Amino acid sequence: MRVLMDAGQALNRSGTGRHAQELCAALRGMPEAAEWHALCPPGFDPGPPIQRIEVPGGTARRRVAMVLRLKAWCDATGAQALYFPSSTAVTRPPRPMAVHIHDLCYRACPEWFSPARRAWYRLAVERPARQAGLVLTDSRSAALDIERFLGIPPDRIEVVPLGVSGRFQPLSGAEILEERVVSSRGRNNPRAIKKKVSNFPTRSRAPVTNRWAFIQVEIIK
Repeated sequence: MRVLMDAGQALNRSGTGRHAQELCAALRGMPEAAEWHALCPPGFDPGPPIQRIEVPGGTARRRVAMVLRLKAWCDATGAQALYFPSSTAVTRPPRPMAVHIHDLCYRACPEWFSPARRAWYRLAVERPARQAGLVLTDSRSAALDIERFLGIPPDRIEVVPLGVSGRFQPLSGAEILEERVVSSRGRNNPRAIKKKVSNFPTRSRAPVTNRWAFIQVEIIK
């Protein structure tokens, strides 16, 4: 099956951006990848055999291009299905569509989001999801939220747990004691994280750059 995938968020410094990157990396090792085309922002290459189609950078410009040109891209590539891995999708898909919704935090915890942001997600996430033939999600908890808030029946929802990079390995007791671990609640804003780290009571601190902050979080149930 020929699939046209939206990888437009691949360069975002976010979970959905990283998901799009890792998805392309995993697909490259599969024989089916030769049948996949990816809509990519300037500067991102999904790598062969995935075939690249460049779309404008920036959310607004990319959304306009999707509305105006998505059918033409489907016709040109012979795509039989559309896949949107980053929660947001289109409201009038020209082909059968699968959407991956990672969470519905704006619904479960609306106080974390501005009214404008909530309205945007309702337009870009909810309306397409109700038209999708298949809705993928990361966890059973998220699947229940999709059923509850969006009214999508369970037979159209598939739970696909996220993989874990090989960079993450279990630590020994001695290694855990040597690690400097910072847990930050909220958005991955490097400046905010740097401020929290600078106030963290520890005898030694690892440098935190303004570009990236690496955080290791352990959840104990």
